[in-house]
Amino acid sequence: MVEPRTAHLPLRSELPDLHSPQAVAELVGLPLNRLTWWVWALPHARQYRRFAVVKKDGSPRDIEAPIAPIKRIQRSIASAFTDAYRAPAHVHGFTPNRSPVTNAAIHIDQRWLFAIDLEDFFPSIAAARVRGLFLSWPFEYPEAVANLLTRICCFRDGLPQGAPTSPIVSNYICRGMDRDLAKLAMSHRCYYTRYADDLVFSTDRVNFPTGIATLDGGIAEPSLSLRKIIEGAGFKINESKTRMQISFQRQRVTGLIVNKKVNVPRHYLRGVRALLHIWRRYDAEEASKSLKRASPDPNWPLGKPYPSLAAVARGRVQYIGSVRGWNDPAYLKLAHKLSELDPNFKAPTTTPGIKIRAHLYTEGNTDSRHIRAALKHFQARGEFTDLELIIDEETPRGGDKQLNEYCEHLVEFGTEELAIGLFDWDTKAAKVAVGSEGWEELGSKVVAVGLAHPPWRGEYEPRCIELLYENSVLETKDEDGRRVYRMAEFHETTSIHESESCVVPHSGRGKEHLIAPEVFQVGTNAQVARSKAAFARAIEVEPESFPTLSFEGFRPTFDRITVALTSLVASDEP
Repeated sequence: MVEPRTAHLPLRSELPDLHSPQAVAELVGLPLNRLTWWVWALPHARQYRRFAVVKKDGSPRDIEAPIAPIKRIQRSIASAFTDAYRAPAHVHGFTPNRSPVTNAAIHIDQRWLFAIDLEDFFPSIAAARVRGLFLSWPFEYPEAVANLLTRICCFRDGLPQGAPTSPIVSNYICRGMDRDLAKLAMSHRCYYTRYADDLVFSTDRVNFPTGIATLDGGIAEPSLSLRKIIEGAGFKINESKTRMQISFQRQRVTGLIVNKKVNVPRHYLRGVRALLHIWRRYDAEEASKSLKRASPDPNWPLGKPYPSLAAVARGRVQYIGSVRGWNDPAYLKLAHKLSELDPNFKAPTTTPGIKIRAHLYTEGNTDSRHIRAALKHFQARGEFTDLELIIDEETPRGGDKQLNEYCEHLVEFGTEELAIGLFDWDTKAAKVAVGSEGWEELGSKVVAVGLAHPPWRGEYEPRCIELLYENSVLETKDEDGRRVYRMAEFHETTSIHESESCVVPHSGRGKEHLIAPEVFQVGTNAQVARSKAAFARAIEVEPESFPTLSFEGFRPTFDRITVALTSLVASDEP
């Protein structure tokens, strides 16, 4: 039996307790009467804007985009349901820490690859099925709540293509189908993944198992067992998009090549090179015309301005870097060309295999332990091996103000080696220090870098280093029953915890605190908060004491550090 190639599994937290429509209103941050007006009083047809885009095969796809107030309501619900969703290893769409790249990576270097597409994926999930989902486990909401959520999530008796809620609702709907397809795949020694409506099976067996699909005259035919599972789940196979490929053919998964490694198609690279060449040889206007000729239908909503040439070029170059790696020579070459054309783009230009050595300074006394533990974890897996951080242990810590002053001191008096000031993202001063891109070159080989948000935190949500872990890690109790408490868990006025019988002192509600320094149990007055120092020591010395420990939340920050340092290396070269 094939062992599943797994990705990081976010821990499932509790679903929001929506016991009444009033609870739904509180979740989305609206008075109940206002929510009722938007959802029920406003005609459904006026809640959405419809437009068509052209798919790669030339066929049209109807997009039903909710108006801004409805979209805000849907985003709040989608966020809560996503936080509670534990993605199986084979589901890679609309899931934190997963992407088309992780989906494709499961199928690298396999002899056979079989892919199918589900027809009209979102619209085929009828409102009745969505209502049944909210009435059943694990939701088990009252009928009034299920009806309200169904009205919010559905349009024209199905999940709309453009609604923020459609992806996560579809993942819950597909749980049974995913489980059965994964079992079918394992029973035939195959790997299985699903990214939205794209289902892929792969194997290294000499012959592809007929229990999943057969190949007759170059046409791939799904097996009866496979059809039974998919159709039993209420979906239909798009017969025109089934394909089976052997290893000497170009195998593609979610648009990426997987024969030997995950890679972008050659034509994509050539297209980006051609776009930059036209921009350099002629001008931005001619390059924009070329871009429109290559993509005559930009698939952009009516009334919304099409992105600029620089934005399109930047997105495509960075996409290549995200797939091939930030130290990949092809990416670095394209990034360097783009930086010469677009002064707002800072190109990371470094030599793969050459370590970048830098001194790291942090705001807090315990931050260094977390950074050291996370970097050790990644480098043991062969990641960020070009990064050598000398983590400062002696410079006094005193928050962003003192760190900013120390960075200014390094700039004024100079430093022989690269230096990083690593800032929390929680105060105006810190945000100014790191700039709009999340990092800022200060001069004299010194750069200020802000902690990047992990997938389970909001992009604009204040963060300190402890918040790079998932809540399940923070909530893990030590042998004395203490855990880390976030200030967000306590009511702003009463300072009482949202679910536990404990309280944070009003004196500890300083604006600088994202983590509660002291928490007392109601009744016994016992201290139940795990200190930052104790938490950091346990992370570094006793990681096995955290059953759900993952350092994936640090990955965006290490990516940002790498980009910032490689930019410094480039600017320091003659």
